[in-house]
Amino acid sequence: MQSQGALLVVSLYMVAVAFGESDSTWNYIRSDAMFGPSAWGMNFPECALDRNSPIDIVTEDAVRQEAQRWTLTGWDSPTTWTVYDKNYTMEFGLNAAGSIRTSGGDLGNYDMIQFHFHWGSSNTAGGEHTLNGAEFPLEVHFVHKRSDFATIGAAVESEEDDALAAVGFFFTIQAEDNVELNTMLAGVNAARNTGTFETSGFNLNALDDFTGDAINGNFYRYYGGLTTPGCNQIVKWTVFETPIGISAAQMTTLRSGTPNSYGTEYYRPVQAVGSRLVVLYDTNYQPFRRGGRRRPNRGGRRNRNRNRNRNGRRNRFNRNRFNRNRFNRNRFNRNRFNRNRFGQ
Repeated sequence: MQSQGALLVVSLYMVAVAFGESDSTWNYIRSDAMFGPSAWGMNFPECALDRNSPIDIVTEDAVRQEAQRWTLTGWDSPTTWTVYDKNYTMEFGLNAAGSIRTSGGDLGNYDMIQFHFHWGSSNTAGGEHTLNGAEFPLEVHFVHKRSDFATIGAAVESEEDDALAAVGFFFTIQAEDNVELNTMLAGVNAARNTGTFETSGFNLNALDDFTGDAINGNFYRYYGGLTTPGCNQIVKWTVFETPIGISAAQMTTLRSGTPNSYGTEYYRPVQAVGSRLVVLYDTNYQPFRRGGRRRPNRGGRRNRNRNRNRNGRRNRFNRNRFNRNRFNRNRFNRNRFNRNRFGQ
């Protein structure tokens, strides 16, 4: 078991504390065999276990359930954040603890702590999860602690598999700017233009404006871990299916940070799903009958049976009464009958 100090170091990335900018124990450089993603499991043991994140989400392998209604407290109100440029991400830490709560969606009750982004060097990849093998240029993670924990540190130390919740959204490139992202991008620029690489008291519009219609769509759920070392397997993941739009110009703004030792591809490669269950919460879900068959159209089936039976009986009646050779042969054509009556 990791010591309390080690657990807190692991959690700092996730809780919007300005730490780790000069960390040299890991990076995103694929060719680095000592500290790159392929080496994380050697340097951080949990990064080599069987419930790591991100994963490739395969729709046909997911178990479908009816989507549950979300309760998003504070998502519809302007809020104040501290913005951190951490070189490998831009992180927005919520200033007023407990002011945004996410529940419903078959999730439980969670308090938001921060959100951050993952991107790459081009518009072809950068999001961490993939969907049916498809990659996205950007992914945002809204990180929460379970509401019954007093602090994020207590949640991490619990080592419970649902101590944290991460709610993720993909982005896709569109021709025009997404105006709902402009305020967030202004915060990115503000943090990068300070000597401390952070700015406090930054106001954002409502988060549900940020996410748009994506939050009303299908979503996937599975149990996994942090996507940075030490990969603590304490995260209940929710990933929405519908992407948010962003322009190529807006992506350039997000990528415009200074070169650093973490590389340029700020996302972890997908990890094996293994035996884990992935659930698809489907907004168009239709219940199935036992045995996997959809409920039939009773009226249609009844009408088809009625027509089939009526026509079938009529055919059998006609055949038996008038067309069968046995009937005609016995009554009128049998030689014995003719011979007995007229031939002797």
